[in-house]
Amino acid sequence: DHEEQGARIRNLREIMAERRAARVSKIGFGQDVAAIAMDLKGPEIRTGTIEGSDYTKAAIEAGQRFKLHTDEAMRSKGSGEGVFVDHAPLADAVKPGD
Repeated sequence: DHEEQGARIRNLREIMAERRAARVSKIGFGQDVAAIAMDLKGPEIRTGTIEGSDYTKAAIEAGQRFKLHTDEAMRSKGSGEGVFVDHAPLADAVKPGD
């Protein structure tokens, strides 16, 4: 979560400041460098299943309309025309052509 990551960053900054102060007092110059990499993943979006099939894939052609349904009644009724997604805000986040 954000608080935990913020605490890690603050801790690293404090350690780097302490190291920098120790090095400067000993030799008068120098700089330590640290990089921070973070996973900024968004929400995990799960799809429903394809109706009447044990397969998890449906053929979709470039330019074909494909609907993302958030109605629970569509959870097991996916097809090459559309599929259920468990993230209702997705409809507000994407536009045609995305």
